[in-house]
Order: sequence, then C-alpha cells, then structure tokens
Amino acid sequence: MKVLVFVSDDGTDAGTGPILFIKDVPDAILPPNPRGMAWRYFATVDVADQLLDDERDAIRRSLSDDEPYIAHRLLRTLPKAVQVS
Repeated sequence: MKVLVFVSDDGTDAGTGPILFIKDVPDAILPPNPRGMAWRYFATVDVADQLLDDERDAIRRSLSDDEPYIAHRLLRTLPKAVQVS
C-alpha cells in the first residue's frame, strides 16, 4: 500500500508540527490540521518504508479503517552532522 505523507512547519528550529499519513487513493481528503497549520506534501512511500519506523503498526491500523493517521511529533530524529578536523 502506498501512503501520502504531509508535514506542517510550526516555525521552530525543530521544523515540524504534526505529520499526516493517508492512503494514496484518488479521493483522499486532507483532514484539518490539529494545530491549525497548513499541510504540505512531503512524499509518497510504501507502508513498509523505514520513514514510518515505530509508528508503522498504528499507521496501518488507521489506514486499514480508511482513516488518516496524524503523528504529533517527529517519527525519529537523525544525528546532527559532526565536523571532524
């Protein structure tokens, strides 16, 4: 199953508000953002993609019920680049 991923920028250094996952279907409807921000398209990924990480099971359950899934934080963080001299 393909999943559409939308993000919302909250203007902080972390750079992300809620993240939305919906099925990639022609009649997909974006729900309101819980923080009143605009959704911005980020990617289309397979439900097995590593981007979904620990949230994968919850995302699958929501999408199997034809419901969107909203994650209220980053799914995972990547280490900052370290400069080696």
